[in-house]
Amino acid sequence: MSLPSLDELLARRNTKKKILKDTFKEKDVSKIFFKEKEKILEKFICDHFVMLEKQDQELAHRIRRNCVRASWACTIPSLSLGLYTYIKKPTFAWYVKFPLWASVIIFPAILGITYNSERSTWINMYLIDKYEDRYDNYVLTHNPKSLSADYPDNITIS
Repeated sequence: MSLPSLDELLARRNTKKKILKDTFKEKDVSKIFFKEKEKILEKFICDHFVMLEKQDQELAHRIRRNCVRASWACTIPSLSLGLYTYIKKPTFAWYVKFPLWASVIIFPAILGITYNSERSTWINMYLIDKYEDRYDNYVLTHNPKSLSADYPDNITIS
């Protein structure tokens, strides 16, 4: 399954913004409408995660697992190196130890945070882009099949 890149998703998002800007003559109204609609969609996707397609659920779980692994991969070596340089080497002066210690701990942490925020932004934008029209149809019909074709028939939403 090939997923769109972040640039493609941003291009689609900008196209939708331009359409809204043309629909509403005031810029502020279109911006507020677009932001609120994205917030509503994001909350709906988080609250009704089981109603999404199975492949999207698996994709979100896989990305979350990779983010946790990346966090651990950045944290454990940086902490061990940081403790080694800060505690075990008393020959360094404090003004040498502190920048070394800070760079060993902070640089991998920044890399991990950047990776995690990029991946979570990407999956959120992908799900919002994919389920935007489906959500509008679901609000009109209250039929879970409009969100996902593989949603079971015997489960009702209250």
